[in-house]
Amino acid sequence: PSIMSTRYYKLDGVDMSSTLEIVGGIEGGGTHSKLVLITPNGEIISRALGGPTNVYLTGIEGAARTIAEMVVKGKELAGLSAGPLAALGLSLSGMEVQEERESLNQMLKFLYPQLAAQYWICNDAMGALYTASEKGGIIEIAGTGSVSWLVNPAGKRYRCGGWGHHIGDEGSGYYIAKRALTRIFRLSECNGVDKIPYDISFAKDAMLHYFKTATQDGILVPVYKEFNKANIAGFCKILAQGATDGDEFCKSLFTKAGEMLGSMIVGLLRQAKDDPTALPDDGSPVRILCVGSVLEKSFDLLKDGYVGALTKSTPSLSSFELVRLKDTAAIGAAATAAAQSGIELALDRSLLVEVFFTYPPDLLTAIV
Repeated sequence: PSIMSTRYYKLDGVDMSSTLEIVGGIEGGGTHSKLVLITPNGEIISRALGGPTNVYLTGIEGAARTIAEMVVKGKELAGLSAGPLAALGLSLSGMEVQEERESLNQMLKFLYPQLAAQYWICNDAMGALYTASEKGGIIEIAGTGSVSWLVNPAGKRYRCGGWGHHIGDEGSGYYIAKRALTRIFRLSECNGVDKIPYDISFAKDAMLHYFKTATQDGILVPVYKEFNKANIAGFCKILAQGATDGDEFCKSLFTKAGEMLGSMIVGLLRQAKDDPTALPDDGSPVRILCVGSVLEKSFDLLKDGYVGALTKSTPSLSSFELVRLKDTAAIGAAATAAAQSGIELALDRSLLVEVFFTYPPDLLTAIV
């Protein structure tokens, strides 16, 4: 795969003839992957962009090859020797099963013995979470699909969602698009049986235009014969614009999605109710790291449903803040790999996140 890179030159105090002080991290996805190389003082000395590293798309060997190419390119751009990195963290989409993590670990060591001395491999959510905080916390992802995790400071994990579009993905772009299609078909054929106070004409016209068909039954081709989850989820963007413009049916879709995403956080809280370390005990607001285009770009549309779910359910949250990353999850992967290898990186994680919503609304003013 093609690799584009940029280099950072603040290298004071680092021996660039050796890789023994350098750690790397990769944020890997189904379409592209990002690499960072970091010195012990927290300087990012190289970045690289590579192809997909999701093992379900590339296979174990294909993912290993792309990882190796990115690391080699990153070393070259930083002027490093060909020796192994001190540690390499891999935060890869689809990397859920321990057996697959071990297979990738062994494949990298066998095929590319000079790549890194040690590896830390996790799913994409963990890399993002550890970019925001070395102590874990709560992360919710809502893009094409959805999942939420709570990780306590000892590393114990609680999970809600993330089971794919057949049995999960609540509140995601796919969920919103599919729910719109279901409602449009149902209301078109059973008008008067299902009573909703909304006009669906905008959404129906948008559906026909987006899926390039003149008739409703033409939707069956992209939905079944030529099924592409990302393509169906892409319809969510059109619905978001409709909601922004005031279409009541579209607004209702996002309110419901917000409820579903909020309920996933409530599910985590219920699972961790007997864990005294799961939430902050100092009275500070609970922080939720939000990842994915639905949460990051459309939260204003989700807000009423999301806040309602978190504040009216049991257990509920009296105060919380939503944050997003300002840089790649590869940084968290690198930092965690370093920690696992006994290397401490001087990272100021407060510079890597930004708050974009607080509850109560005046909480941000109080924090500032």
